[in-house]
Amino acid sequence: MSTDKYIVTGPDGKIITSLNPQLAAHQNVSDEQLEALKLSHQLRWMIFEAAKKVIEEPLKLKMLANIFDLLETEQQKLWNFKLNQNIHRFFDFPGCKCPKIDNADRLGTPYRVYSEECTIHGERND
Repeated sequence: MSTDKYIVTGPDGKIITSLNPQLAAHQNVSDEQLEALKLSHQLRWMIFEAAKKVIEEPLKLKMLANIFDLLETEQQKLWNFKLNQNIHRFFDFPGCKCPKIDNADRLGTPYRVYSEECTIHGERND
């Protein structure tokens, strides 16, 4: 099995990430889904790059974070996973000041830890 078809590259040709071939086989991911997943990771990279440029612009940053959340849902669909908002890695988004380790520990649960200083999530009460 060639692993080249699982490599995701950016616009400059550099490797962004690679997809897990064993997981793709286990989840019965089609070639069409695989290509869409690769595109979704390129889009994720572009969203993150755009977010880094607007760190000081809260409205734009929040908008990009919302798009990233939607993208994570689409990626779950493409991987043939059951949709689960509780495993979204919102805390990895550029500019997010919410505790990374605390939130990583809570992945898969409905519990999240937000920082009041976070431009993106600081106003949440959930």
